[in-house]
Amino acid sequence: MPIAGTSKDVKFICGKLQGKFEMVDLGPVSHFLGMVVSRDEVSRIVYLTQESYIGQVLEKFGVSNRKPVGTPMEKDKPIMKGVGDKPCDCICYLQLIGSLGWIATGTRSDIVFTFSYLGGETQTAISLPGFVNADFAGDASSLKSTSGYMFLLGTGSIQWHSKHQTITATSTVDAKFITSASVIQELVWFQNLIREFGRSELPISTLYNYNQASLSTVKDMTYKPHSKHIGIRIHQIREFIEDGKEVTMSYCRTSDMIADGLTKPLVLSKHVQFVRMCGLS
Repeated sequence: MPIAGTSKDVKFICGKLQGKFEMVDLGPVSHFLGMVVSRDEVSRIVYLTQESYIGQVLEKFGVSNRKPVGTPMEKDKPIMKGVGDKPCDCICYLQLIGSLGWIATGTRSDIVFTFSYLGGETQTAISLPGFVNADFAGDASSLKSTSGYMFLLGTGSIQWHSKHQTITATSTVDAKFITSASVIQELVWFQNLIREFGRSELPISTLYNYNQASLSTVKDMTYKPHSKHIGIRIHQIREFIEDGKEVTMSYCRTSDMIADGLTKPLVLSKHVQFVRMCGLS
């Protein structure tokens, strides 16, 4: 069980646990649940990698000798579920999905969109920005839109998600509203969690969106939503923004939208940029 905190705090917690349970202090963590942990003491950076685990997965499913590709999914190639499908080993397929899910959740946020289709101690100021995006009717089978978001803390991503929306959006703006309403709530939850860790000076978080129409609609009090479920989400967003204590929304350029890679396949050049912006090496 890894414990994070100052040396004094870690020593105190270990002492309390050893007083109640039989346990061994293994020192600084180097491996955890298939992840290798390494540290750059000079730069005060912790690195996580699943290279060994990924190698085991490739070997297990017989693809270790396949030619590598630049992106996890082809762009502009619609996926029609049930069209041209071939029978497969269901048990093997589920095992593969489980393995990819752990990789996407652990360290490889750049493959989370593809997966969804398949099934410190310093006291310097930090910020918690969020990036939210949604495509419109991107699923060729159901015409459902895909929501994607990512939160950054310091120089790395700490939370990311890619999932089909449960409601069928009738416009790009509606798709953005459906995503933004739930993401703002989660962003506030993360803020409160970080403050419980002693970071009371955490500034107001900014949720970035590159759709100008949805941003202007949130501020336009005369706007009348065409459906009740969209109206509820708009009011949820407005309440957080008008309060001004925890979250604000702002525009960012398409080229700076990290969450773009969580809602659709990217060409190689954009995928490379996406990986870099996620803080992956």
